[in-house]
Amino acid sequence: MKASIWHPCLNVFSSLICRHPHFQSLRGTRYLYPSPPGPKGFWYIGLPNSKVPMKKFWLTYIEWGKKYGDLIHFSRFGKHYLVINSLQAARDILDKQARVASDKPHTRVDEIVLGDNMLDTLGLMPYSDKWRKTRKLFHQNFRAESMTQFHPIQIQQVRLFVEGLVLSEGTLKDQIATLSQKIMFLSIYGLDISSNREEMPAQNREVVESADNGIIPGWDGYKYIPFIHLLPSWFPWGGLLIATMHALGEITREGASKPWDAVREKIKSDGNHASLIGKLLSETDPGNDKEIDRIKWFGFQSIVAAADTTMSAISTFFLAMSVGITIK
Repeated sequence: MKASIWHPCLNVFSSLICRHPHFQSLRGTRYLYPSPPGPKGFWYIGLPNSKVPMKKFWLTYIEWGKKYGDLIHFSRFGKHYLVINSLQAARDILDKQARVASDKPHTRVDEIVLGDNMLDTLGLMPYSDKWRKTRKLFHQNFRAESMTQFHPIQIQQVRLFVEGLVLSEGTLKDQIATLSQKIMFLSIYGLDISSNREEMPAQNREVVESADNGIIPGWDGYKYIPFIHLLPSWFPWGGLLIATMHALGEITREGASKPWDAVREKIKSDGNHASLIGKLLSETDPGNDKEIDRIKWFGFQSIVAAADTTMSAISTFFLAMSVGITIK
């Protein structure tokens, strides 16, 4: 059996869904160790919907921590979740036991969403040599020393953003979203967009919003119900969920393919095309299909991540400056 690990203090950065060795089972055998304390639910179903937080769930986890301690356990539809409720516990498990805590459980429903490319996304990829190569690709291109290559684009776009704050008729939220996507599309693909409402950035935002609900601890438990992926779309509750996952899979594949196809065309027509994807492809053997596919999904994951994190960081800055006027 696989267990998800969640640390409320890390929520602003990422969702950590890992396999914990103490909760693995072999063909229905009993667990090697007892579960940590936590809220109790019903047999198989686990906690009912009313007890599983969906909004600002980290606040609920903090309250649970006061009662149950640093490590909290609950279950949903046979899936076990571990909530890491302190920084020290997070370091002990996620850092010191990274080899066993870096794995990612996935289900047949996940395969529906991403198909053959399910294992090309870092968030679902099992801990393996492929995971290490993909992580290395991210680290090499997004570590602090490498970010200087994007500074000219960032400076140019931030200046245009500041100049347009007063003149633009769009909302501040739209302007921030456009800035975030313009920087990433130019940096990653060398593609210029005029608005976050264009097809490709809008599609990325749809992927983020659709996927968010699917990774909330406890609310993704339905994916572990046996044979749920076989339910027809008209079947109450479960069928609708699977139909939604099919739709998410379609927009995910389109979101990865459209900018990729566009940049490949630009590279063919323009020998001086400058972008991170162009640079990576120029350094890769054209016959290495696995590495080329890794680069494709690396670009897509980078863009999708920016649709959420970069926009959130910039919005937080504006909020802080608005509230803390005397701190400026």
